[in-house]
Parts: sequence; structure tokens; C-alpha cells
Amino acid sequence: MQIDGFQATVLRPFDLNPSDYAVLAALRRAGEPYELAPNELYTSLERSSGGMTKMLKRLEQLGLVARVADPDDRRSKLVRLTEEGKVVEEQAFEAFVEHTHALLRNSSPAELETIDEALRRLVVIIEANLGR
Repeated sequence: MQIDGFQATVLRPFDLNPSDYAVLAALRRAGEPYELAPNELYTSLERSSGGMTKMLKRLEQLGLVARVADPDDRRSKLVRLTEEGKVVEEQAFEAFVEHTHALLRNSSPAELETIDEALRRLVVIIEANLGR
């Protein structure tokens, strides 16, 4: 199964797609009060401004995000994860964990060790390239 297909399968019960979840997860990673400027979101998620606007409108209609005034610039808005958005993001993350465990359930200890080593190397590579 392709990664996008795996993500879509896991997220379907939450009425989310992988891009929607990426927004919720980015807001969650931002820490309290779980908000970012729209341009921070579209830059970090490599989306167009127009695409992000459409996505945020959908998430807002679902009650998962809200646009709030930027206290530093009243002309601007921030995107904030709502309480419902936090709950859905947590539930979706748990679903990812459960589905991943199910996929790996029949793996041997040697296979799991190989996967673990590869993921650790991948994390090192990603962290080394974050500054680019």
C-alpha cells in the first residue's frame, strides 16, 4: 500500500485527507496556544496560498480550526486549533499508531530491527536538512 493510500485509509473515518491532517499536526506541534499565521502554514507544508486558504476554510467549516486576531497585528489573522481539532488530531494520531502496529504485527525481530535502524537514519537525515 502506498503511503498516501495508507494515510487516506486511516484518516477517512475522521473526514480528513492527508493534507488536512498535516495542517492539524502542524498547529499541534506549534505548542500552546496551537496557532500559526497562514503564511507559516503554507510555507512549512509547501502549499500555495490559494490552496491553503481553501483547506483552512474546509477545516474551519468542520470546526477543527478557527481564525483569530493576531495580537501583534490586528489587521492579520492567525489559525488556531480548536478544542475539537485537538481531539480529532489526537484520535487520528492514535489511529496511525494502531494501524502501523497492525501492519508490523507479523514482522520478525530482525525485520523490526532493520526498520528501526532505517527510521533512525532517516530522522538524522531529515534533522540535518531542516536548516535548508
